Amino acid sequence: MQFLQTNPNPSNRHFRNRNYWNRAKSELRRAYKRCAYTSQRIRGDDVSVDHFLPKAKYPQLAYEWDNYRLARPKLNRNKADSEGVADPFQVGTGWFVLDCPSCLILKGDNLDANTRDKVSATIRMLKLNSDELVAERCRWLVDLADNLISFDYVKREYPFLASEVDRQGIGGQLKTLFALN
Repeated sequence: MQFLQTNPNPSNRHFRNRNYWNRAKSELRRAYKRCAYTSQRIRGDDVSVDHFLPKAKYPQLAYEWDNYRLARPKLNRNKADSEGVADPFQVGTGWFVLDCPSCLILKGDNLDANTRDKVSATIRMLKLNSDELVAERCRWLVDLADNLISFDYVKREYPFLASEVDRQGIGGQLKTLFALN
C-alpha cells in the first residue's frame, strides 16, 4: 500500500519487484485447488496469480485477495491485461459447454446477448480452444473411455468435463465418439 501511495499510476514494469501477490499462491491453491478458467485441478508448481481486473488498469486492486484468480500460467498470459472475460466466480451453469468429440468449448444455448458476448470473448481471449487445451481435454475423455481413469477421478480433477459428460449423457458413448476399439 505504501508503494501505491507513492506510485498512484504504476505500469506493469513498476510492479516487477513488488509482486507480493506471488506470496499468496500457496493460500490460493489451498483455497481453490483449480484453475479458475478451466476448472482443472492444478498440480505441482504450474500455477500463477491472475489479477482478474488488470493491475495495470486497476493498481488499487493489485494487492487485493478478491481480485486474485488461481490460473494456469498459459491462460494468465493469454488473458494478460484484457478485460471482458467472464469472472469465474460468477459463471453460471451452461454458459460454457463441451462439444464432443471435437472437445471444443462453445458458448451455451439460451444466453442473453451480454452473457453470450462475454463467453465468446472469454473463449477467444483465453484461447480455450487452442490445440494444446483441446488435445488435453480429448486425452482426458479417451482415458475415461478406456477405463484408465474413473468418472469419480474426473469429477475430482476436472469437474467441468465430468459435468458435461453427465449433462450430455455420453458416458457410455465415449468409446464410440472417439472411435476406440
